[in-house]
Amino acid sequence: MLELKVSRCCEPNDERRLSAVLFIGKSCNSNEYVAVVVINDTLRPSYAATYDEKSWESLRAESEFSTDEEFIAELADQNNSLSMERSECVQVKWIRSDQDGLTFEFCTLTLNMDTSWLYDIVDALLKERNIYRDNAIREGTTVANMERRLELLGKKVEEMDDYRRNLTNTLISKFVAIQNGKASS
Repeated sequence: MLELKVSRCCEPNDERRLSAVLFIGKSCNSNEYVAVVVINDTLRPSYAATYDEKSWESLRAESEFSTDEEFIAELADQNNSLSMERSECVQVKWIRSDQDGLTFEFCTLTLNMDTSWLYDIVDALLKERNIYRDNAIREGTTVANMERRLELLGKKVEEMDDYRRNLTNTLISKFVAIQNGKASS
C-alpha cells in the first residue's frame, strides 16, 4: 500500500510537449519512498525510483531539510517550479527562488523506466478519492444537522421574542392599572 505525499503536474522538456504527473509516496509495507512519473506516452509511460530510509534521509539532507514533513511540503509547494528532462531516464529538478529572487535547484531525482508502481499509484488515488468522498458525505450530514439545529434555534428565538413581547405588554398593562388605581384614590 502506498500513501501519496506529493502529486504535481509537469511537462518533460522535449519537442513532443507531452504532459506528465509526478507522484511521491511512502510505502506503508517497507518504509520506502517511491517517486513515479506517469507520462502520456504509449511507448514509455512510467518512470520510477525507490528510496530506502537511508537514501531518502541522504536526499533530504542534501536538500537541507531536517524533517520529512518540511521536505515533503517543499516538494509539494506549487510555488516551486519543476524541470523534467527525459532521455533513457527522467530527471526531475525542483527549483525555488530565494528572498533576492535568485533561483536555485534544491532537489533532483533520477527515475528509470518502470511500470511496476502504476497499480500502487492508481490504488492510492482511489483510496484518497474514497476518503475525500466519505469526508464530504460526513461533512454534508454535519451541515444538514447544523442547519436543522439552527432552524430549531430560530423557532426558539421567535418563541422567546413573543414571550418577551407578551411579558412587556402584561407589565405595561399592570403598571398602567396601578397608576390608574393611585390616580383614582
